[in-house]
Amino acid sequence: MPSLTPSNRHYLIKYEMLNTITHALGALAAIIGATLLLVKAWQHHLSSLTLTALSIYAISMIGFLLASTLFHALVFTKAGKLFQFLIIPVFTSLF
Repeated sequence: MPSLTPSNRHYLIKYEMLNTITHALGALAAIIGATLLLVKAWQHHLSSLTLTALSIYAISMIGFLLASTLFHALVFTKAGKLFQFLIIPVFTSLF
């Protein structure tokens, strides 16, 4: 996180608020999409292995976006520093 000087503090707060909102919307879209994906997969009688793979994908996508939302929401707090330390391995493990 960049240092908070009076000149960039307002910009950084607005930037992180927008990141929080867009990532929360992405998480909501992922929840809706995952539900539709799994229902369609179930209706087409796909194999257990395929359903398991799709479930893992859906949980990973939702978890990634929720973690990102929390990170951006907490970035300027003491909890944000701890969260940043804990969440970096999660972000890097997905890629």
